Amino acid sequence: MVLPYHRQPTSCYIYMKVIYQSPEHSMIVNCAIKDKSDSQDDKINSDFSFVIHHNASSINESIWNAVTGKKNHFLQPDYLICLEENSDKKINFHYVIIYDRERPVAIAYFQVMDLSIANFGSSVNRKKNCDIFLSEYIKRQFKNYLKKTASKLKFRLLICGNAFISGENSISYIENINTTQLFNALNKAIKKISEIEKTNGKIAAIMIKDFYNASFNNFRELEEFKYKDFFVEPNMIIKIHWNSFAEYLNSMNKKYRSRAKNIIKKGQEIERKNLSTDEIKNQSEAIFGLYQQVRTKAKFKMGDLTINYFSSMKSALGDNFLFTAYYKKNQMIGFKTAFINKTKIEAHFIGIDYDVNQQFELYQNMLYDYVGEAIELNVTSLSLGRTASEIKSAIGAEAQELTCYIRHRNSLSNSMLSYLLHYLKPADWVPRKPFKQNTSSLN
Repeated sequence: MVLPYHRQPTSCYIYMKVIYQSPEHSMIVNCAIKDKSDSQDDKINSDFSFVIHHNASSINESIWNAVTGKKNHFLQPDYLICLEENSDKKINFHYVIIYDRERPVAIAYFQVMDLSIANFGSSVNRKKNCDIFLSEYIKRQFKNYLKKTASKLKFRLLICGNAFISGENSISYIENINTTQLFNALNKAIKKISEIEKTNGKIAAIMIKDFYNASFNNFRELEEFKYKDFFVEPNMIIKIHWNSFAEYLNSMNKKYRSRAKNIIKKGQEIERKNLSTDEIKNQSEAIFGLYQQVRTKAKFKMGDLTINYFSSMKSALGDNFLFTAYYKKNQMIGFKTAFINKTKIEAHFIGIDYDVNQQFELYQNMLYDYVGEAIELNVTSLSLGRTASEIKSAIGAEAQELTCYIRHRNSLSNSMLSYLLHYLKPADWVPRKPFKQNTSSLN
């Protein structure tokens, strides 16, 4: 039986007996727990405790779902297992269940990954990375140095949440929970995970992501544990209230309706096909190549997927995972994916052959196809994720700001952290108003 870590309020230090099953399963390690008078990080005495699982398949689903209530598919074990099995093997996963005595009251999950300069894509080539007072020669040498050492300069990041999707998918808890006790227990769990990870390298920073404005105040207590908030690119969301795609187009003003029709016309020669698990598997190499084309262009990269990710996700989630392939003369030139998450559609990874992207307006046709799909499936909202905010606003998406919290561990981490935050901060963009009378899609 695996017992939870448990805080005892009666003494300054309590050491828990080691109970070890395997690296892939739940474990308890030596846990020195201080009384609140001995540490700034220990805010209160509490009956809260926690269990850490190191493999999604070892999670007790009934306990986990007692907290999540199956409200969010991205917190369900079937999705988490599939993600874990089809992500970069260098990423470590940890899943935490927090208890109030014997009652599960909260869950959180974590990903640990090594970042390097290579994760910043082409960003290292930007002039603003170098001091404007340096000579051009020194700038070139510095950029060449960054390129050569890209895979060697490691920065281990512990993420509470999911690096592969946007939105509030990191923590779930029951109503009326004592948030001070919750964050105290969460902080203890983060410390324990950091200790466990020492054998792979010291954790440089901890990030807790992502929170919408409505939830932001609920997490302000993280500042008590020296976390700093920062903005990331917003999630672009369309509220779906049209009965047909034609009605959606007619709700646009003349300029944007004409624009949409011209884009859709360019994509008329493209064949769309919804693929089954076997079809995805049979074309996995072409799919992965298209995915890599998009990933290579990304401003910032966190983690990678395996070649079997899309077929495995389709197999695990069935009709709740949508995979649409785009063909020209029987050759796949792109694909888009999405999750049906209760009454919402969440756009996911896409793949694009950039040699034909402009000719067929492939990316923008995908965006309009997402809208048509959402209307057809009668969902209430469509989440298009981050990036390309201005283009997405031109089809009716509106920005919902996202805030993350981050905490560095030392001065070196702080230096790397400043570099990281510079490329995570939202880019400037101009919101578009495509609908008649500036009607908001979120009204």
